[in-house]
Amino acid sequence: GIGKVYAQLGDFDQAEKHYRESLKITSSKKYQTFLEVAEFYLNFNKLTIAKTYANKAIDDLIQCDEKPLIMRAYDILAQIHKHEKQYEIALECTSKVIEYDKLIHQEKTSNKLMALAIKHKVESALKETEYERLKNIELNKKNIQLEEKQKIISTIQIIGKELTLTLDTKKIVDNVCTNLFN
Repeated sequence: GIGKVYAQLGDFDQAEKHYRESLKITSSKKYQTFLEVAEFYLNFNKLTIAKTYANKAIDDLIQCDEKPLIMRAYDILAQIHKHEKQYEIALECTSKVIEYDKLIHQEKTSNKLMALAIKHKVESALKETEYERLKNIELNKKNIQLEEKQKIISTIQIIGKELTLTLDTKKIVDNVCTNLFN
C-alpha cells in the first residue's frame, strides 16, 4: 500500500500515518496489514510497537491457519527479540519458524502424494474401462459369429426337413430290404 511506499522512501511520518489509516479501514485479513506494520516498525527500530503488531498478526493467522504468514510473523518476532538481545526468545521464535516450515513441507508432500494416489486411481479406472470396452468388442464379435452359425444350422435344419418330406419312404424301405436280404 501507500504506507509501504513511504516507508521505502524513508518518510516515517507519512508511512505511519497511512498504516494507521489502513488499520482503521481494513476489515478482513487484518493480519496482512498487521504484518506490514510490524515490519515497518521493525525497520525503523520501533521494536515494542513492532512486537505488538507481530503478535496481533500471529493471533489472527493462527485462527486462519495461514502457515506461510505465521512463519513470516514469527520471523519478524525473532528479529525483534534479537535486536532486544533476548536471544532465548529469538531462538524460540526461530524454532517456530522452522516448525511451521516443516508443517508447510509436510502438507505439500501429503498433497502431492494424495494427488498421485488420485491420479493412479483415475488411470487404473481408465485402464479398466478400456479393458471392459475391448472385452465387449470381442464378445460382440463372438456373438455375431455365433448368430451366423445358428442361422446356418437353422437353414440346414429347414433344408433337411424339406428333403425328408419330399422323399418316397416306401421306395427307400423296399430298396433297403432288397439289398439286405439279397
